[in-house]
Amino acid sequence: MRAKSDTRAWRFYLYYMEYVVKAAKTYGLPCFLWDNGAMDTGKEQHGYINHGTGDYIANSKEVVNVIKRAWFTDSEGYTLQHVYDTAPKF
Repeated sequence: MRAKSDTRAWRFYLYYMEYVVKAAKTYGLPCFLWDNGAMDTGKEQHGYINHGTGDYIANSKEVVNVIKRAWFTDSEGYTLQHVYDTAPKF
């Protein structure tokens, strides 16, 4: 995953990831993040963790943290509606 230079698009990407994972958790669906290990090569750049070192690639730690928050946070106020209500503004 390359670092995002468009901060608005990046905010929407993080929101999308959080919403989809929170929805999956809410409705009892399994969820996973596909990591093809690609780093700055080709069109399909979905490497999040360097498979050789275990380090995060670029800013992918932020994505993984959003996913973990959506999946593991069980507090009463952290609902799918809450995630929806905190979406970035157009």
